[in-house]
Amino acid sequence: MTTFTLSLNLQDCFSHDRTAAETGDVPWDQTVAPGDIALGETDPAARAGIMGAMAAIAAPDTTPTLGVGTLTPAQWEAYFQDWLGFLRPSLPLPWQQVEEYELSLRFTDDREIQAFNHQYRQQDQATDVLAFAALEADYPVLSFGESPEPLYLGDIVIAVPTAQAQAQQQGHDLTTELMWLASHGFLHLLGWDHPDEAQLQAMLQQQQQLLTQVGYSPAQPSFCP
Repeated sequence: MTTFTLSLNLQDCFSHDRTAAETGDVPWDQTVAPGDIALGETDPAARAGIMGAMAAIAAPDTTPTLGVGTLTPAQWEAYFQDWLGFLRPSLPLPWQQVEEYELSLRFTDDREIQAFNHQYRQQDQATDVLAFAALEADYPVLSFGESPEPLYLGDIVIAVPTAQAQAQQQGHDLTTELMWLASHGFLHLLGWDHPDEAQLQAMLQQQQQLLTQVGYSPAQPSFCP
């Protein structure tokens, strides 16, 4: 069996110094509808430049505090590694043969994720998680010299205030909700989607398995289309 590694680029752009209204410490506005972006809902050129766009849109007063929730960056990377190991046998054969993978996980606030949602989905409202997948049939695995680049899976963006509100509604802690949303985004990066109820239920069951794999169990899974 081929061994593999997964590298995680974790960016925490959620500022803990903002006002209660901005950070979600006040009652959640029910008019803000959480949701997610499915694989293929942005064009390849947009996805290719998403991290640069994030840097341009990001609020200038954010304060990095890596390890939102109770998890450190190393723990997040280990959990994604475990998830990839669990799912790897179901990936297309060429992806299984890759030895190095990479993805980005970004924690942010409702203001920034609303800007992304507006720019890439034409929906001017906050949401809980966005996933921008890089893997497609024609996605090239580039190389520099003799060493191939890691296979870049894509980018996951999670709004912490919305996640916190959903955690309270569902009866579990923030870390569990962040894990739930991260697993949902991760499945989208690997090609999962939910265009109908049957595929949605299959995806939610797979998320339950991923969280169980690393010792978490949501009291009641949150999902807002």
